[in-house]
Amino acid sequence: MSKKKVVVVISARNEENFISKTIDSLLAQDLPPELIVVVDDGSTDNTANIVRKYEKKGVVLIMREDRIGDPSLLGTPMMAIPFYIAFKYIENSNTDFDYIMISGADCVYQTNYIEKLTKRLDEKLKLVIVSGFQHGESLNRDHARGAGRIIKKSFWQIYGSKYPYPSYLWESGIIFTAQMHGLQVRGYRDVFFTSQRISGTNINMIRYGRMLRAIKYPFLIVIGRAVRIIKKTGIKSAIDLLAGYCLKPIQSFKVDRKISEFISKHYLIQKIRNFFLRYDKNNLKSI
Repeated sequence: MSKKKVVVVISARNEENFISKTIDSLLAQDLPPELIVVVDDGSTDNTANIVRKYEKKGVVLIMREDRIGDPSLLGTPMMAIPFYIAFKYIENSNTDFDYIMISGADCVYQTNYIEKLTKRLDEKLKLVIVSGFQHGESLNRDHARGAGRIIKKSFWQIYGSKYPYPSYLWESGIIFTAQMHGLQVRGYRDVFFTSQRISGTNINMIRYGRMLRAIKYPFLIVIGRAVRIIKKTGIKSAIDLLAGYCLKPIQSFKVDRKISEFISKHYLIQKIRNFFLRYDKNNLKSI
């Protein structure tokens, strides 16, 4: 069997303290990527110079100097732009690959991360998106994290070979699209990576809550997120999230409508089903 080809996309902004460890962990993989595309999203630190040191090792740096907005753009469609730039580079350069991986600029992966996950994608025809387990975060086995996810090329091409823009579902839309078409998405606990920073600490929770309302996230699921946020960053962030959700919804986008309807009708049912499946498995283990 021929070696599988993987390309990796990273969006980086002011990541001088983290980006080298992330790239090193990717290059040290048992199945190393053919290409790593880093889009510098208007950094004001030494991120770009650090990435340039890897250019002879299959790392491409793309500078984006027109970046606008707050330090955290979570909850805005502008987060998709650096990824869109990277995806266009891969398409225009006619890069050959079997899988595309999305990485955070602060992630460090176990050495067999890519090999194990691509093998599972190979083994199951309907499995199209996977990710590992991030230390310190909860795991949803029917979801693939934004950072660390690997997507099968055949499905990536059907999806359009890019994240949609403008869209609030620029990152999660591909997950729901797969599920809408009866395909599988999986997160695996036995394959892991770590983040070099505490995630979720620079999020505008009010804006995030309004975004969840715009894409019709069920209120009960938002409450569940608020409870997890209390444990991670405190009650104020949770209150801000719920307050944002209860405000008048912000602008929605046409590209999100079909997926938003799917979320409003099916996502809560899926969550309840998964809860009882886990409950039954735990009871069987205790017998």
